[in-house]
Amino acid sequence: MAVTLAAQISIIMRAGLVALALCAPAAAQVENLPAEVQIDLAVTALKKAIEAEDYKEVLARFDQLNELGTSVADSDLLYFEALAAKELGDLDRSEAAVTKLLVEIGAQSAFYEQALELTLEFPELRKARAEADRIAKQRQKEQQRIAEQRRKEQERTAREKRAADLKREREEAAVRAVERQKAGEAALKLSSADMRHILWTIHQHSGPTFGLPPDDTKTLSKDDRKVLGDYLRSVGIAFDYYLNERIARHFKAKRFVPHSLLNVHGNTRNYKKSGDWLSYIITENGRCEIRTGGISASPGSVFAMPNMRAGLAPSTDSPLGILLANPNPFRTDRPVQAVVDGTVFPTLNHPDYVGVADNKMARALRAGETVEVRGIGRYTNDSASVRFSLTGFTAAYLHMVENCNRPDIVEWLR
Repeated sequence: MAVTLAAQISIIMRAGLVALALCAPAAAQVENLPAEVQIDLAVTALKKAIEAEDYKEVLARFDQLNELGTSVADSDLLYFEALAAKELGDLDRSEAAVTKLLVEIGAQSAFYEQALELTLEFPELRKARAEADRIAKQRQKEQQRIAEQRRKEQERTAREKRAADLKREREEAAVRAVERQKAGEAALKLSSADMRHILWTIHQHSGPTFGLPPDDTKTLSKDDRKVLGDYLRSVGIAFDYYLNERIARHFKAKRFVPHSLLNVHGNTRNYKKSGDWLSYIITENGRCEIRTGGISASPGSVFAMPNMRAGLAPSTDSPLGILLANPNPFRTDRPVQAVVDGTVFPTLNHPDYVGVADNKMARALRAGETVEVRGIGRYTNDSASVRFSLTGFTAAYLHMVENCNRPDIVEWLR
């Protein structure tokens, strides 16, 4: 504060209150002193607070003097109350104190000029205070926004962590479940024949395969497991991608029946059925064919029942071809024989088919009732056979000759 200590003391002396004590006693001692002594002590403490620019203490001593009912609080010392309140930001109290000084003491006050100057400052002070309050509120609002944003970010992070933890737990549980299923499947100790039986059964059920069986494997592939799941749903067994005891029992009890490949694919004409044989012309190339499907086969030796077929083209340069088993279910590194009513004939053992070696067998087919093709099974590695009916063979053969206008091949039957 700009006022010297000497000026302060003179003001207090003018009020008739010269403090004799240098410091205030403890609160318990003050309460036992006479009122005038308590006032002197409060004034002394006020002087010390003014000198030390201890604004809080200044206002506290003014409050004490007001409670004691002294006129000191209505003296020139009001200027110091106004200054202290101003420094502490209490503009209402500051303006009230300086206004009281101007009204009640006026020009007689030693601080009249200073009080006038202070009064002129209040509009700017209030404006500055309003701006400071606005900035403070804005800052507070921004801090609240940041805090809310941080809270939401923390909540989002926590949600994402919970979701990630839950996903990880589910994935780990799924992996554990799959491992248990794999272990259970391995514990079944299925043989190669068992696995082949299962694969053939589910793939036959999934749709036409044109006689091609699935590859032999020791375990099911990813695609195989999808087919297995579809199969289980269709037969009313609880859906699963892995084999278990119940599923294994189902397949062991189920007899595999090869499906027939007798149906003619593509566009044909002059179609005719003679006994167990079909004859027709393939529209695309004019080739004439006859065919029949197998009537029996060794268990586990064929995925789809092979066809026996013969065919030729209209041109006289085209030879007659007779396939005894197509596709070929036998090993090609071992001999394959054809037996017509007890008579054994050699064959042509091709990877894709078993063929007729000479026209002697063709004549035997005309007179026979059945033909049995024998060899070592490609899948079982054991003796296997496929039987075909010859009922209607001759009629179908002659119809084929007529379709292609090839009377020259009738000699094969004579």
